[in-house]
Parts: sequence; C-alpha cells; structure tokens
Amino acid sequence: MSSLIANPMYNGASNEKRILIMLSMIRNPPSYEEFENVLKARLNWPWIIMQAMHHRTICILWHTLKSRNLLNLACRSGLGKNWITYCEQLTRGSHKKNRLWLECLNNTLEHLKKDDIDMVCIKGSGLIGDIYEPELRMLGDIDTLIRTKDRARISAPLKELGYQHGVIDPITNTIKPLSKEKLRFWNFHSKIMPKFTLLTGKEEVPFVRLAVGFDLFDPGAEYGIGSDILLDHALQHPRYENLKVLDSLDTFVCQCAHVFREATSELFAYISDSWHLWKFCDLRELLYAYDSEDFRSAAIERAALYSVLPVVYFALMHTYAVYGDPLLLDWIETLEALDTPLAKFSRVISDEFADALFDPHPIALKTQKPEWSSVIEDGEWW
Repeated sequence: MSSLIANPMYNGASNEKRILIMLSMIRNPPSYEEFENVLKARLNWPWIIMQAMHHRTICILWHTLKSRNLLNLACRSGLGKNWITYCEQLTRGSHKKNRLWLECLNNTLEHLKKDDIDMVCIKGSGLIGDIYEPELRMLGDIDTLIRTKDRARISAPLKELGYQHGVIDPITNTIKPLSKEKLRFWNFHSKIMPKFTLLTGKEEVPFVRLAVGFDLFDPGAEYGIGSDILLDHALQHPRYENLKVLDSLDTFVCQCAHVFREATSELFAYISDSWHLWKFCDLRELLYAYDSEDFRSAAIERAALYSVLPVVYFALMHTYAVYGDPLLLDWIETLEALDTPLAKFSRVISDEFADALFDPHPIALKTQKPEWSSVIEDGEWW
C-alpha cells in the first residue's frame, strides 16, 4: 500500500490551528486530555475566533467548548469574556436565522406545490435536523435543487411571493437587482440560477437567500449529477412538512461533490472562497452519523452509479488530511481496494492545501482571468 500522509494536518500545525480543528469535531471528539494538552499554552484566541467565523464553524466551536466542559481551560489559555459573549450572541443569532429561513422555505414550498414544482434541500439546509441541530450549522443561503423541467417555471411563483434576483445592500437592507446581461452570464457559468432574495421586514433577520440549482457540478465540468435523479430519491425533511432532503446516500455524494467542486472550481478560486473547514466538518459528521458496513457499501455503489468515485476519493483524502480519523482512512482504503482508477488523486496532499485552508488571501489561478469576471462582480456571486 502506498504511503499516506505522514501526519494529519493538525499534528504539524500551530496550537491555534490545532484547536480550531479539534473544536469542529462534534461526534467522536478528541479526549479531554488531548484538549488539555493543547490548551495549556497561551493561545491567540482573537485569531481562532476570527478564523472560526471565516470557516463558519463558530457555532460548533462554542457548542464544543460548552458541551465538553472546556471553557475553564480555554479561559486559562487566553479566551476573554468579551469573546465568550461574542460567541454566545452569534450562536443565538444563527439559530434564530436558521429557524426563520427554514420556516420561510417551508411556507414557500407550500405555495410551489400549487404549481406542481418539486424542490429538495441540500448541503447545510439538508443537514439541519438530522446531522446538526439548528443552532450549530451556519447558513450563508439555502441550497436547493429542482427538476430540469421546472427551470423555466420557478421564477414566476417565487416572484409572486416577493423573491427577487439581486444583491443585498447590508447597510440599507435593500436589494440591488442584477441586470439582464449579468443574469445571462450567471446562467451560462453556474450550476444554479441567480440567487433569489426575499426581504422579510424583520430587523434581526432582514432577508432570506435561496439558491436553486440543477446539478452538483458546474456547467462543462468533468463530472455531473443532474437534479432529476436526486429528486427521485428524495425523502421527507425530519422537521418540516413541506421540505424534502436527499436520501442518506445522495447526501454523502453531495457533500463529497461540495468539497471537490469548491476545490477545483474556477469561480471559487477566483473569488478566494475555495477552502472552508465546515465543508470537511460536514462530511466527517455525516460519516460518523451514518457509517455501517451496509451504508458504506451502498454509498460507494451509488457513487459508482454516478461515475464520481474519484470525486469521493478526493473529498475523503482531503477530509482525512484535516482530521486524521481512522474512520476516514477505512473509507479511503475501501475505495482503493476497488478496481477503479484513482491515481489522478494522489495520497500525498500538498502543503498548498494546508496553507490555503488557513489563509484567506486570494488563491492564484493557473488559468487566465475568467471571462465572466469582467461582467459579474465578486459580491454578486454571493
């Protein structure tokens, strides 16, 4: 067997990077003694908190500190009371936003039923209620899929409810519409429609952001999984009567695709948004929630059906590089035992990955400046 990464990423990292990763592990976390060993040093907590914000794991960080009885250790290592208040308030605010967003989507889908339009929640919104409690998983938007036949039909009923294509002005809480030229460019270069925004009139949660897609990969990408087959497998959301989620096997494939796409997408590289810890956290938590011999066999069979085994391997390799769990290694070795060419994704993870994960600076593209970047501004993709 080829040699794996000598050490998981955090073994050679600073204590700040190590604790950031350790605090994102909800299921099967490190032992209290392991936390104690890292937290005995004086840490740069402002850096840790700001990185957790960037990586969207701040609510998980706060949950782990409280649930694992680590606050006293963290305070002795330099976590100040102002940062404790900050984490508590952000978690409460995220919880309130998540609940309002999902309730709003539940009401929206009741309206869409009149037009016989199916919609399924994916990624964060699909994981809340099953893998995560609502206060843990921060949402930047609500990711959904609809059937290909409904692409031309979805805008009208959403606009009836007040949804618009546009960018939120965070100061005035108004929507700046996208021009027709920008709408066309978006449709040609993305797997999702230009995002829909609904103003709520609520001061604490002023808008809802809805992404409607048709594939798990970009147009023209090497891989693709269309929405129709995913909706065929969809299940009832565990907490909302009108919402559907992917089944557990498609959820696994979707999370792997999420890691792969945002590592290889020209769009995400150009806007410096390619690597976030929460993407790896999602995949790790999902495996710990679902793993069994039957699930592993069925999940790999589903990925093979979609011809995306290399994508799954890539995602598992990078997630293992972050966390180093034996469970992730077991999955990797199961894939390597198959008669499937995976050599294009070497077992050796480059130092560039570790640097990019913790560095929010722009990621250099190896290609020319994308054509769409002269038309669509960075903030308009959000």
